[in-house]
Amino acid sequence: MFNNNQFSDLFNKEKFLIIKKFFNDPEVSFINKIKDQIYNDNFERIENTRFVIKSFDNEILSLAKNKKIVDLVKILLMHQDLSLYMGRILIKDEKSNANITPHQDVAYFHGTPNKLNIFIFITGNSLKNGGLSFAPNTSKYGLMPQGNIPVENFQYNYLCPNLNNNDIIVSDFYTWHWSNKIINSGHKRIIIQLTFQSSECGSYSDLFSINRPVLISGEWKTKNFFSLKESQPSNKDNTPQISDKNLPNIDEIKYTISYL
Repeated sequence: MFNNNQFSDLFNKEKFLIIKKFFNDPEVSFINKIKDQIYNDNFERIENTRFVIKSFDNEILSLAKNKKIVDLVKILLMHQDLSLYMGRILIKDEKSNANITPHQDVAYFHGTPNKLNIFIFITGNSLKNGGLSFAPNTSKYGLMPQGNIPVENFQYNYLCPNLNNNDIIVSDFYTWHWSNKIINSGHKRIIIQLTFQSSECGSYSDLFSINRPVLISGEWKTKNFFSLKESQPSNKDNTPQISDKNLPNIDEIKYTISYL
C-alpha cells in the first residue's frame, strides 16, 4: 500500500526511487511471458539495435494501465489526468551489446520535459547482465546536450542496483543513466520503459511501439496531438514567407498592450 507522503518525499529529494517487491506473483508471471517470447526470438526489433518495435503493444499497454503504476504516477507527477508518452522494450544480447554512454532522456524526445520514467526489469538488473546504472539527483544540472554527457566534469554519485523482476525504478526525464556490456555471454537483458506525462501535453513517441496518443487516467486536457516523427527537424529551408497565402494573417493588436 502506498504512503503518499513517503513516496513523494523520497522521490522529490533526488528525482529517483527504487521500489522493491512492487509486483505480485500474477504480475510477475505476466512479465515472464514477455521474457519467454523474447528468448524464443518471437519479436521484431530495429535492426542491430536494442529497440524492440511493435511486438508487445498490448502487453506494454496493460502494464501502463496497471492500477498500482497509475496510482504511483499520479502521486509523483501530481496530476490525475495522465497520458502514456512512450512504452518500449530495451534489449541487450549478442546482437546489441555495446556500452550505452551516460545520457538523459529529455534531450532526445519532445513535448513537456515534465515526464516520469518507470523501468521494469524483466530479467533483473545487475552489472553482470548489462543493467542500468543511475546517477540520482543529476536533475539539478538541468538539460544537457544530446550525446555522451562529460561526467568527468561534474560531481555525482551513481549506483547499479541489484534488482529482481518484481522491482521497479522511477526517475524523472533528466536523470543521468547508462549501461555496460553484458558479462555473461548468452544472456539477454530485457527492460521495459514506460514514460508518463500530464494529459495537458499531446506529445507522443511513435518510434518504437504504440504509435498513437494513449490516455491512461482521467481525461484529455488538450486537443493538440503531435508525434515525435512529425517533430523531427526539417532538412529544407522552410522559413515561412510573408507572401505565403496559405498562412493565416494574425492581427498584431491581439498581442499588443501599451506600457504607458
